[in-house]
Amino acid sequence: MSASIAFLVPTPPPVVPEAEAYTQEIDALCRRFGGQRFYINPNRYLPRHLPMQVPRPLFGFLELPRLRLVGRRHGLYQIYSPTLYGYPVLSLLARPVVYALTGTASTLRSDELTFFGRLAAVTVPDRDSLERLQREGLKNVRRVRAGIDTSRFSIHPRSLDGELHLLMASAPWTAEQFRTKGIDALLAAVEADRRLRLTLLWRGVLTTEVKTRIRERNLEERVEVIDRLVDVDRQLAAVHATVALATNGNLVKAYPHSLMESLVAGKPVLVSRQIPIADYVEARGLGVVVDEVGAASVLEAAEKLRRSYREYAQRACEHGGRDFALERMIASFEAVYVEVAELEAGRQD
Repeated sequence: MSASIAFLVPTPPPVVPEAEAYTQEIDALCRRFGGQRFYINPNRYLPRHLPMQVPRPLFGFLELPRLRLVGRRHGLYQIYSPTLYGYPVLSLLARPVVYALTGTASTLRSDELTFFGRLAAVTVPDRDSLERLQREGLKNVRRVRAGIDTSRFSIHPRSLDGELHLLMASAPWTAEQFRTKGIDALLAAVEADRRLRLTLLWRGVLTTEVKTRIRERNLEERVEVIDRLVDVDRQLAAVHATVALATNGNLVKAYPHSLMESLVAGKPVLVSRQIPIADYVEARGLGVVVDEVGAASVLEAAEKLRRSYREYAQRACEHGGRDFALERMIASFEAVYVEVAELEAGRQD
């Protein structure tokens, strides 16, 4: 594939771009295929205190002239989104559009099936989403493999010494996500079990709020908040496992980077069943699946992890680096791009 890609992002620009999973993925694709990133959420131009926000149907229209202009030098557009939403602006772009779903697919209405069926391709990260959309009649859906730069991580064995140290790197964007992403449940679990220790990798949003919650529970000695860009490999060396919780599969990526990084470093994981990577973790015995986002479930999962920690860690060492190679992700997208280019060439003949 010779044409480059215009990557569209409907979320506001992150405070720490290097720490975001989707920016890491886009950067990797840009290095291979060429391209650039465009943020199409107009709310980034508004003062945060305003009660009203620009609704999603209008995303991208402010940037439309520029997007059309850059489309002349890019072979296609690729939009990243945690949910399937028919952004009207996508219908106004002259180049093919690849819709990269990062969360899990939900049931589509007939008008949504028509909208997404007209795009060049819809990519999904997990088999369940692929099969669900295919059953509903979407013919242009393709699965792409998750992958990260595994060369950045090393195996860091660590035995249990009475304390289980967890890392959580899926920080919330809103106050509500303290509950839906399980931060409140984790803090309650640490408060209930003095054998638990927690490190939170933050990203410059709601920092005061999380520190207040930690202080109110008197957990300053056992919960650390790191609100800066860090060497994640070094952080993984200091913990026993990584945790990612969510009340639904669209709050985090289907294959969260923090969990893939943990497994590559030989550290098992605790993960909510709602997150698609849970099936992979459970099938290969790489950690414990948490059925509910609550303190009791976290405590139960932590105890199960303790009992079989050595076995979970050993299997993580065996699978992580092999199963999540960056090249697998790039090759998956390249196959989609080649197919899209061939279809476009056929239409022009």
